[in-house]
Amino acid sequence: MTGEFLQKLTYFLMFIPILTFHEAAHAWVAHRLGDDTARSQGRLTLNPLSHIDPIGTLLIPALSLFLGGFGLIGWGKPVPIDSTQFRNWRRDEILVALAGPLSNLILAAFVLLACRWLPPEDGLRGLALNFTFLAVFLAVFNMLPIPPLDGWYPLKHLFRLPEDLIYRLGMWGFLLLLVLINLPPVQFALITATKFITNLLRLITAY
Repeated sequence: MTGEFLQKLTYFLMFIPILTFHEAAHAWVAHRLGDDTARSQGRLTLNPLSHIDPIGTLLIPALSLFLGGFGLIGWGKPVPIDSTQFRNWRRDEILVALAGPLSNLILAAFVLLACRWLPPEDGLRGLALNFTFLAVFLAVFNMLPIPPLDGWYPLKHLFRLPEDLIYRLGMWGFLLLLVLINLPPVQFALITATKFITNLLRLITAY
């Protein structure tokens, strides 16, 4: 196997625990806010098998890596929530949505802290930095305000978007997302934000 293939395979394997932590965070926050739907369906777990979506977790990431394209994109099985169980459903839907990207940043910081004492020549330091960059990139990507990404929920609720617009964007959101991530200005913004946050985490953790 070539070095390039091994590098792509490594990124793909890193993607699974990042996604698992991300989806479990959605379920945990929903549970803490009063909705046990995800917990009752076995989603409040760090078992990757509970969160894998055949298309979003396996096929799309593999295609985006091995056939070329813009980075590694993908998603897990949607975490079910019942908004009627929340005390403040608009606020709590936003909190549940934000839990995913925030968990990526927490996981990235933890990995940096765990590996900061390794000698500079240790290969794990490079892997830790690659893991951090991927986790941060997926957090930034998920904050795009387009359905079905997590960033859509703050936009939808804070601006009280009309139901007909929500419905139309929900239907065409995925296609809109595919178009946007292939636009150079959007790609530049995502990478720039990812680099900035990664460097900030390195500064905070003294990595």
